[in-house]
Amino acid sequence: MIRRTIQTVSLLAFLGLLAAAILTAADATLFTFVLGLDPALSLPTAIGARTFVPALLPAVVLLAIGPLIGRGFCGWVCPMGTTVDGLDALARRRAPRRQAGGTARRLKYAVLGALLGAALLGLSLVHLGSPMALMTRLYGLLIYPLLAKAADGALALVRPLAGLVDLHAVTFATVRTPTFDTTLFLLVLAGGLAAAAFAAPRLWCRFLCPAGALLALAAWRPLIRRRVDRRCGSCALCADVCPVGAIDVANFRITRHEECLLCGTCQDVCPKSSVSFLGGDDEAETPAPAFAEARRHLLVGGLAGFGVAAFGLSGAAAAPVSAPPAPVRPPGAVPEADYLARCVRCEACVAACPTNALQPLYAARRLAGVFTPGLVPAGGPCDPHCARCGEVCPTGAIRELAGDERLWAKTGTAEIDLERCIAWADGERCMVCDEVCPFDAVVFRLEADRPVAVPHVEAARCAGCGYCENACPVKRPAAIRVTPRDALRLAAGSYVTEGRRRGLDIALETQRPTDAVPTGGVEGVAPGFDRLAP
Repeated sequence: MIRRTIQTVSLLAFLGLLAAAILTAADATLFTFVLGLDPALSLPTAIGARTFVPALLPAVVLLAIGPLIGRGFCGWVCPMGTTVDGLDALARRRAPRRQAGGTARRLKYAVLGALLGAALLGLSLVHLGSPMALMTRLYGLLIYPLLAKAADGALALVRPLAGLVDLHAVTFATVRTPTFDTTLFLLVLAGGLAAAAFAAPRLWCRFLCPAGALLALAAWRPLIRRRVDRRCGSCALCADVCPVGAIDVANFRITRHEECLLCGTCQDVCPKSSVSFLGGDDEAETPAPAFAEARRHLLVGGLAGFGVAAFGLSGAAAAPVSAPPAPVRPPGAVPEADYLARCVRCEACVAACPTNALQPLYAARRLAGVFTPGLVPAGGPCDPHCARCGEVCPTGAIRELAGDERLWAKTGTAEIDLERCIAWADGERCMVCDEVCPFDAVVFRLEADRPVAVPHVEAARCAGCGYCENACPVKRPAAIRVTPRDALRLAAGSYVTEGRRRGLDIALETQRPTDAVPTGGVEGVAPGFDRLAP
């Protein structure tokens, strides 16, 4: 009961921090700290980034206390573990579960090796194995949108009744219902976890979890561990109920401590009360350390990860025909090589984006970019006042910026497709891009062969926010689109200083001096949207 309570509180705390990161502007330091507890997220990221990352510190602390608590984190705190336990409970398994695991339990060391091997070449594959990254994506990009849609549907049902009783707060209330790419992947993940619950208890934790593998290496003989005294009658009940197969099926007094989650299930069912976790007799013999059995799998997995990274970062991984355009990254994203090494694809930035402008990318120019967050203005523009993506990023793949530094974090430059633009191609007046541009980067000029003024983008003024692309009446694709051209991406230093050195002139339209805005007249066009370039 105590463990279930702690598990529930831990999961609710994780979900509460995630909800605060998504729905509020609250400080996200604690949320990023919790993500950093996952050593499978932190250690490969530090190796790939070739530097210390803030997310590494919580994981170092957790690994340091491994000789004390073993894999207690997996059994008591981890949100993935709690989710898996909940699915196992729903599966209502009745058959005896005595399973030694054998070679299958060593697969998690191969997964860990693959993450570390890829990190050596600067590619993050953390998103395929990190339980914290996977849970952030599952709850933030799948469960949250479903709950938001349900809440919006409930509002639609009660809105007529609210109008009858003058509850205007309900009448005009809305619920943001974002949509995200990679939903198929998340559905497969959720379905896989559910199916695994019917196949074997704690299947993910036993056979696949790289975080569990790292913790296992530090948990050969932890201080808090399963101990069995001489009263044991070898009834086998403990081995039958152990969810991870940590109890030797030939000698029930022997425990594989690197597998044990300290769940206490064996202690609960023991008819002779011979099991304890603090004090008492110890087993007569101890299995070999986990590393002795894990070396081969770590090496094979490391070579596989190294090979995947070499392919993913090479030109061979790029689509040879009709490759997608280069992605536009979030404001404050570090240079691309560092970005690919640091980004763990947890998608916390995607879930927290208030305008739905960030999306995990299915289609990427190279394998290395799959699932990385990109700016997709078709879904929503990037608010120049918002820096939430950098605040919730646990690894520094997106820098935390504020004020002018955020404003000058140029993500790219808008470019006009002359063959699709209504003004350029059809000769009809359309000034939507100018109307919505917050940086006054779109100007209209009279061209000799055009019947109306046509738009041009002042690249030095464009911050790549995507308001123009999002509002363009021409869709799929828009006639004006943001590209990563001239994007300002710094690993360190001032965006303002570097931007000015490059000749940029980034400022909101309301901040520009009035006499700096050229004016002119084009007959029949509304004032304010007919400015001619000087």
